[in-house]
Amino acid sequence: MNQKKLRILIMEHFLIANITSVLIPTTVTSIGEVAFQNCGSLTSVIIPDSVTRIGIDAFRDCGSLTSITLPNSITCISTSAFFDCSSLTSITLPDCLKSIGDYVFIIATISLVKSFGVIKNKTIKRLRRCTI
Repeated sequence: MNQKKLRILIMEHFLIANITSVLIPTTVTSIGEVAFQNCGSLTSVIIPDSVTRIGIDAFRDCGSLTSITLPNSITCISTSAFFDCSSLTSITLPDCLKSIGDYVFIIATISLVKSFGVIKNKTIKRLRRCTI
């Protein structure tokens, strides 16, 4: 892929790929829908400050993903972005996060979630079936 032209990781780009770690290029501004869905071996993701949005189901069913740090540039996490990431135990939510979709962290055991204004009143729906 030509990194100068890569702006959005497209739908199903890595669907069911046997990858263990990902370093997203700094030219990427959005992680598209289902970009890493069903990547069951994925344990580590490094997201650069250039990314502002994580699409619907982007990391859904990544059962080996244990932790992720989202850069402060993330303003939107779409519906079910981390649905059924059953090994996810740690996530830091950026202060500038403006919107978070429904069912983002379903079926996860999260030991640390940095809360912020947008989800304080919607925590139950966003984090349902999670052990926090």
